[in-house]
Amino acid sequence: MDSKKLHDRPIFERQDFQIAHYRSKRFNPDDLTMVSRTWHEEIEIKYFVEGSSTVLVDTEAIVTKPGDIILINPYEFHSTLAVGENTGKYNLLMIGMDLFSSKNLDNFDMKHLLLGRRIRFNNLIRSNARIKQVVLNIIQELTERESSYELVVRGLVLELFALLLRSEVKDVVSEECINDNIRFYDSIEPAIEYIRTNYDKEITVDLLAELCKMSKYHFCRIFKRATGMTAIQYLTEYKLSIADVMLRNSDTSISEIAHIAGFDDESYFSRCYKKSRGLSPKTIRSKNTR
Repeated sequence: MDSKKLHDRPIFERQDFQIAHYRSKRFNPDDLTMVSRTWHEEIEIKYFVEGSSTVLVDTEAIVTKPGDIILINPYEFHSTLAVGENTGKYNLLMIGMDLFSSKNLDNFDMKHLLLGRRIRFNNLIRSNARIKQVVLNIIQELTERESSYELVVRGLVLELFALLLRSEVKDVVSEECINDNIRFYDSIEPAIEYIRTNYDKEITVDLLAELCKMSKYHFCRIFKRATGMTAIQYLTEYKLSIADVMLRNSDTSISEIAHIAGFDDESYFSRCYKKSRGLSPKTIRSKNTR
């Protein structure tokens, strides 16, 4: 079946709840260094069934294995790369926010908490057997589509998020830190887009501020509010995430990886990498070539 048709058509859709099921989709980028990243309001859940992919969430690189669940919170920049011959294969669920509004959850407005980034779930769920089983049950119901499956899936999704709230909350953000976060993400998107397509070139804060049509001071304040990092920190972490994928999934030399990722020299790259990741590039390379 044409994967684009699967991508464009949800299995079922209600006014207050949409969920789409994507099957057997593989990523085979021609150029690992050209990483396209996106963000959206829906919660995205990938259940990997075979192979391996690298998922970039903001500036973190997650290498998946079969049985892993990757959860993308609303407004998290992300992309999924398949590297090597055994590329990742997964089921993908896209869950709309209206399900979590107070009118559907007895006045518990999780929609507001999620969209306001007051709570965020862990991106990698690897050892939670109960959550894994619920996700598998959702996939089974969507695949078999027996009578009343919509009601069953709706109940299973609510159970899934109850379990996530119990055991997979990454952080809880204070009220004063969440006002206008969504608007902030909109306003800095030109800078994020420029970073992800030009990270190997010289990038200045002045240029990024100009792209966002802001003063340098205002841009720096908004960028830090939206991402938790300065623009230069974000740029460095983005470069490191690109390097991380290649270190773990290719035979490219460390010096060449440093160059591709936009670092001036290998020693500077190694210092930045170890400071951020806690291990040197050589250690990561040796761990993944055993």
